Amino acid sequence: MKMRVVVALGVLAALPMALQAKVPAEKAAELDTPATTCIGAERAGSESGVAEYTGKYLGTWPGQTKPYGYEPGPYADEKALFTISAANMDQYAERLTEGEKALLKKYPKAYRMNVYPSHRDFRFADWVCPTVKKNATSADVVHDGLGITGTSGAIPFPFPQSGLEAIWNVINPHRAWTEKAVCDIADVYANGSIAWGRNRFLTMNPGNDPKKRGSFQDPANINAYFYSGYLLPERDKGFTAVGFQPNDFKGAGTNSWQYLPGLRRVRQAPEVGFDYPVPPAGLRTVDDDYVFNGSPERYTWKLIGKKEFYLVAEQMRPDEISQEVREKLDGIRRALGLGDA
Repeated sequence: MKMRVVVALGVLAALPMALQAKVPAEKAAELDTPATTCIGAERAGSESGVAEYTGKYLGTWPGQTKPYGYEPGPYADEKALFTISAANMDQYAERLTEGEKALLKKYPKAYRMNVYPSHRDFRFADWVCPTVKKNATSADVVHDGLGITGTSGAIPFPFPQSGLEAIWNVINPHRAWTEKAVCDIADVYANGSIAWGRNRFLTMNPGNDPKKRGSFQDPANINAYFYSGYLLPERDKGFTAVGFQPNDFKGAGTNSWQYLPGLRRVRQAPEVGFDYPVPPAGLRTVDDDYVFNGSPERYTWKLIGKKEFYLVAEQMRPDEISQEVREKLDGIRRALGLGDA
């Protein structure tokens, strides 16, 4: 398996640390300057390959032909800088995660990582910058880290001073006002068989309402609403889940209600988050989509500094799939009524 990988700069969080208050206006003024982006990142690149931030693209790029779906993008013609395999992984161990090392060791013949140049060319919409600056001076962690307040429409802590503030940037990122997608899912078992699924997914994020951006505070404590409905496999067809995620987990977690076609009943789901398994086969969890999902309560968090990793950005580019494998996958998809890949 080939992986498209770029050089990335990360902030690690784990273990406890005292809570810090919102930053003063003088600190917030450092945002969107020659040294710092409007969300608190360093504009400069690094000697090891992290790209300088340019922000030259907004939402699209010159030559884009489709409003959505897979398209190679402005870097389609780039070649890999080098490839990491089980044979040479020790040379790059400092910038590999423990999970990447485990995969390279477990699948020494099938798994490798193609490392491509890093790019930081896309920026947020103009309204996001003043919203982040506002959040920096008003957002607080409350209830021993279980919630946040004083934030709207973008990350709450551009200058995180604790592990809890950093993880709340993951729980409460800047997102679109509404999202809608139909996703095909392929769960591949150890024996090579594939469980195919198809899911319709919708979200609504009140803090990013175009009419209220930067000023919205939901009195009902809602961070986001979601809908998830399964179209495939047949055994799960009709399964539907709706619910919402709060801004404050004190006394309540993510609430979800599920319609089960086999029972023809609607029931409240157990706690959704962390390692909650996702259909059709349960081989991935809800954490997989956004790195972390749920209340911070199960873990303790501490900032331990910045470290550069090779970040897996895309799995198996279409031009890297052999014709034999492509034909087998297309045959399975046609048999299930999914069409060609």
